[in-house]
Amino acid sequence: MDNHEKIVSFFSKHENFDLIKNNVDIYLKEKKVGKKESEAIREELKSVQRVFKLIPHYGKTYALLNEKINSAQSIVAIGETQFLKEIAPKTGLTEKEAKDIYRKAEKKIR
Repeated sequence: MDNHEKIVSFFSKHENFDLIKNNVDIYLKEKKVGKKESEAIREELKSVQRVFKLIPHYGKTYALLNEKINSAQSIVAIGETQFLKEIAPKTGLTEKEAKDIYRKAEKKIR
């Protein structure tokens, strides 16, 4: 993630932001987050949110993002075997977590 520090700063300032429930664009607008700050983090925050919804654990979400996994579509595009054998071990996912994430990703893109 290019803006990791800005994202962390955002979460510190906006502790009530919920990665599961809040719409990023609406939240940024309602909270009147400055244009400069919101432009820097908007798309990355959306990527974090997409992955977080598959595995609600920030550390594992961040690890997946570091492996260029930023959506359900990117997980399915890799394929189940590669995701389970290569990506999961690099990101600290158990085999069960990886299988669950892959199934959720498949359902999301259908």
